[in-house]
Amino acid sequence: MNWHLLTRASYSLLLAVLLYWVWTSGNLDTLTVLWIGPVVAVLPAVIRGSRASLLYGAFALIIPFCHGIALWLTGTGQPRWALLEAGLALVYFVAYFLTYRPDRRRKD
Repeated sequence: MNWHLLTRASYSLLLAVLLYWVWTSGNLDTLTVLWIGPVVAVLPAVIRGSRASLLYGAFALIIPFCHGIALWLTGTGQPRWALLEAGLALVYFVAYFLTYRPDRRRKD
């Protein structure tokens, strides 16, 4: 499986979900910008796809992941969108670690 492609696709899909969620909710305030801003800022680096860039993407997705889990557990807002947000962030984390896992085979 092409884990690198899954990493970039899950990041892009999560960003699309976040932007759609903000667009349909209709409230754009400072907290929304702080919630989505880091994800948008790291997007060009994630598209490049270097190891460090994808790591920055993982750091940026900690905010939406925690936001999705908190909204889902409290049941406020839209729990389906929150679960989708947390799930896509989790897919990104797993795909990132599978993309750059250390080679376990011994090279002699």
